[in-house]
Amino acid sequence: SAEGSVERVRDALHGAAEAAGVAPAAVRHVVIGVPGAPHPETGQLNFARDLPGWHGGNLARLRELLGVRVEVENDVNLAAIAEQHHGQARGADDFVVLWLGNGIGLAIVQDGRFVRGASGGAGEIGYMPVALDPEDPGPRSGGKPVKNTFQNLAGRPAVLQLAREHGIRVTDHAEAVRKAVEAGNTELLTTLARRTARGLAPVLAVLDPSLVVLSGGTLRAGGDVLKDLITRELHAVAVPRPKLAVSTVEGNPVLAGAIHAALRAVREDLFSRGV
Repeated sequence: SAEGSVERVRDALHGAAEAAGVAPAAVRHVVIGVPGAPHPETGQLNFARDLPGWHGGNLARLRELLGVRVEVENDVNLAAIAEQHHGQARGADDFVVLWLGNGIGLAIVQDGRFVRGASGGAGEIGYMPVALDPEDPGPRSGGKPVKNTFQNLAGRPAVLQLAREHGIRVTDHAEAVRKAVEAGNTELLTTLARRTARGLAPVLAVLDPSLVVLSGGTLRAGGDVLKDLITRELHAVAVPRPKLAVSTVEGNPVLAGAIHAALRAVREDLFSRGV
């Protein structure tokens, strides 16, 4: 709900500051990770259907209410920052992070910098149409096939539906994949890997990265077992064959990236003022 969302963010910030023994007034920089794309010029939040009210004036209201600089960044980009400093992308200047979780997204790093696109939407690949394997009936809704977008094929609802078809009845997509790995359910994992590979193949054809970091709850839960299956399926549909690696960032990669981004911004501010 959009109502009261600005105040909830403020209260969360104040609570975190107090828990850390810091006065809220001492906070200098806030980083917010969002499942969407902030426009690089206007700051308008796009591609964020699950965040009602944040497409308009809520960001401006939040900045005014907090009285500090508020940096809004795509959540997968923040995960990529964490990978650069604590994970698989250390020392890499050209790589992508593929995120499969509740939603699907891609962080693109070329020459050490994010590729954002004209509207900030570079990497919003959940909307991208994906060709199904002829043997894969695909997910259904109300008994009818759904549109074959990457999100509909490999996002949280699709993973849970695929799990149910194989007798795994849980409410968390990562747990579903973890149980499939533990049970050695190759059929389920191969279907998921094939869908992932078919969504990833166009990305590789256009960007040709040297490294693909697999992150998000689904891919992290699948670990090397799912990674190896994705690699095999990619070899059947893609010419560029970069290294694939499962994220090794401990804890929450988005949070880890946000912390690093905030610390970097504060350091730059202090250095610029000669403090």
